Amino acid sequence: MVLLEEELRLLSSLTKDDYANMEAGSSSKLIYNNSSNNNNEGTKDRKLLILRLKHAGLNGLIYALALLLMLVGMTYNPNLFLSLTLGYITGDFFFAYHSLTSNTGKNAVGQPDCH
Repeated sequence: MVLLEEELRLLSSLTKDDYANMEAGSSSKLIYNNSSNNNNEGTKDRKLLILRLKHAGLNGLIYALALLLMLVGMTYNPNLFLSLTLGYITGDFFFAYHSLTSNTGKNAVGQPDCH
């Protein structure tokens, strides 16, 4: 839990230049910046690289699980297919963090939308 809080703190401290470097794919800056005079910047870049690697690994696991569940659905067993569908609906209802937005720029509970 402490690691997650630290990563969230790191993400909140990123600047527009940090995001531009991530989009440009300048991984050399992320890896080799430790030799610079500013040690805090090298630590921040190393943590950002670790965060990106964790994110990529989790996305790979999610994709593998989705492919596995697709194979279960392709058995054409109605009970398994119904279980998958109800599980998806239940999971989306309880654990989805996306908000229902309208054209007014506010989400379903009337708070301003962040995007």
